[in-house]
Amino acid sequence: MKDGIPILHQKMNHSLMALNYFIFFVLGLSFIFCLPKMTHAQSQGGPSTIEASNKKQKDKKPPIKRLDKHRALVGNVLVNRQNRRIEVPAEVNMTRGILEYFAVCEEGKLHEAVLKINAIPSHIHLALILAGYEPSKYTEPDPKTHQRKRKKRGSLLRLYLKWTPQELGREQWIPAEAWLYNRDLDAPPQPAPYVFTGSMIDQEGYVADRFKSVIGLIDDATVVLSPTVNPGNPYQGDQLGYEVYSSAIPPKGTAVTLVIKEASGQEIDEVAHYERELKLLQELRRKQRIAKDKLRPLPPPPPFEVNLFINARSELSYAKEIK
Repeated sequence: MKDGIPILHQKMNHSLMALNYFIFFVLGLSFIFCLPKMTHAQSQGGPSTIEASNKKQKDKKPPIKRLDKHRALVGNVLVNRQNRRIEVPAEVNMTRGILEYFAVCEEGKLHEAVLKINAIPSHIHLALILAGYEPSKYTEPDPKTHQRKRKKRGSLLRLYLKWTPQELGREQWIPAEAWLYNRDLDAPPQPAPYVFTGSMIDQEGYVADRFKSVIGLIDDATVVLSPTVNPGNPYQGDQLGYEVYSSAIPPKGTAVTLVIKEASGQEIDEVAHYERELKLLQELRRKQRIAKDKLRPLPPPPPFEVNLFINARSELSYAKEIK
């Protein structure tokens, strides 16, 4: 029996080693076959992915704080539902130069904007909706040209600026156009409404949040508000567009509140009349171009003839001058 004990111990050791190898083998196979399924489940939106996605969406929700019965804060934007007025904190961004925007956010196109807005564009959009305004409605973008057509115009709004000059010590209110200079008229433009266009939404979200554009002075699909009167692009001619009215605007960095309110009935009628007149003018110019093209003589033939039998050594052979 004593001689058999070492042999028994040796057999038990071999059995334990074989069992350990088998366990490791099974665990290895389980790991190999289960890992792809786990990875696939996570890529398809497993529990952890869904929870993270839900948390991200909750974080994106605009913070709305109710102040009283009629007023609320959407981020930094104050909305008054009783008088349908929106107030946005801002500051003077530039005091000279040509413009394509009236207001943009930090990291936006600050080199061509009057105001720097201290708010998120989508918060302004939501505040306008809470105040009872409607954005424009458009068709789906054309897959080839990416252009869209307006089906219904959004609410017409007026822009005002209020700030407190140090030399006066009291609050001042002026139309936003007072800080613009029309390069064609050599004077500030007449006050006119802006359209609540509402920017666009694509796969990455609200476009104005990405481009940091709020109020445009030329046609731009990324902005929240667009002008009803387009004086042209200042980069396309010396007499086109706007520039900053340097003698009227306060110093750069001056704290300003941008006030957005509903346009009056008279202003809405004036815009409707302007749009009708503009369509008639555009149609007249189109007909004039067609008539002019019909009267235009055909261009003279080129002073050379082309050899139709083209080969590797073919060249243009110049004809004699046509008298």
